[in-house]
Amino acid sequence: MKFVVIGIGLFFWVQFSLGQAQENPVTSAQVEEAVKAIVKDEYIRIPKSDFDALIVQQVSEKVNEKFNNLYYIIGAAIGLLTTFSFIQTNRSRTTFEKIIDAKASIAKQEIVEEIETQYDRVVGPRVSEIERGLKREMETVSTEIEANLKQVQKQVDKGEKQMKKTNEYMINGEVQILRKIARDMTYESSDINRTLRVLKDIEKSDNLKDKIPQTVNILSLMYYDQRSYNELNDLISKYENDYTLHANTYINGALTAISDYHSFASVNQREKALEYLDKSLKQTQGYGEALALKVEIFMMDYIRAITEEERNTAHDNAFKVINDILNSASNAPAYEAIRRFASDFKSVYYRKFLDQMYINFKDLVLAMLLRANTQAADKYLEGYHISQITSLVPPPEPRKDQLN
Repeated sequence: MKFVVIGIGLFFWVQFSLGQAQENPVTSAQVEEAVKAIVKDEYIRIPKSDFDALIVQQVSEKVNEKFNNLYYIIGAAIGLLTTFSFIQTNRSRTTFEKIIDAKASIAKQEIVEEIETQYDRVVGPRVSEIERGLKREMETVSTEIEANLKQVQKQVDKGEKQMKKTNEYMINGEVQILRKIARDMTYESSDINRTLRVLKDIEKSDNLKDKIPQTVNILSLMYYDQRSYNELNDLISKYENDYTLHANTYINGALTAISDYHSFASVNQREKALEYLDKSLKQTQGYGEALALKVEIFMMDYIRAITEEERNTAHDNAFKVINDILNSASNAPAYEAIRRFASDFKSVYYRKFLDQMYINFKDLVLAMLLRANTQAADKYLEGYHISQITSLVPPPEPRKDQLN
């Protein structure tokens, strides 16, 4: 506002100056005085025409000076008024924009409030009703789906149980086949991998864990027959802590160690063989086959002994084992021991140990043979002759009916 006042004041001052100029016009006397002054200041002897021109020039300069000052004042006033007008225009526009923004904000708030009111009154209840309906529909559909899923799951469970039973039946069949071909020594090398696959399938099954010791025993027999001694030892180490392995599994492990002891006189293998045989006897007390192998180990010790003390120790160890066989209430240990001796006698490498046993314990061996044949007769099994376990006794003469 103050800029407006200042502008008006300048306007009136300019008008006042112009008025003063009009109220005091230049008279002839003033012109004459001016001429005299010019003449006085510029006195010089010159021609009249030149003098007149000089006079006119000086008068014009004085008049122009007056008018130029007036122009400057008017221009400054106009510029100042223009500046004031521009500033005032900007301030007015800013004020106007603020007023427009304020009114727009109020209008916007009123519209939002109106929309919210209409939503709460009309749209909100309708949306809530739709949501409740959708929720009821979803609950109904969910219940139906859950019921259908349960029915499907029952069918799936039933199918899985049937598949498990079928799979278990097939695995059982595989185990029986492998057991037969291993016992009859009619298996092929590829059957080892086949047995390993069956063993893994049994481990995955929930109801066939009791088949693991039997399958391990089958595999141990194949490993021994193939001279896969390291694989056999690893097999026993893997399963013996979690399962009760068969006595024959440890027998097969002992046979691998006895073979190394026989070939290389390895003391470590001797101790390992006796350890396996003790574990076998722990599973089947009085097992004649394990006892027979112990006797053979002690006969190896006897023949290899360097000192008399070592020889006497070996003799005493063998005597104790044979005496345990004879003191058994059952004839089964004697039969199992003789059967083992007869099997090993077929190998020329083991005959000298069996001959030494017969030399050292002839009466005890004959007594053992008698009990073995008694067991064979009771079980309708074929009996043995002493010549089948030692080369020191010739085989019997064939009977006449056998010759015919």
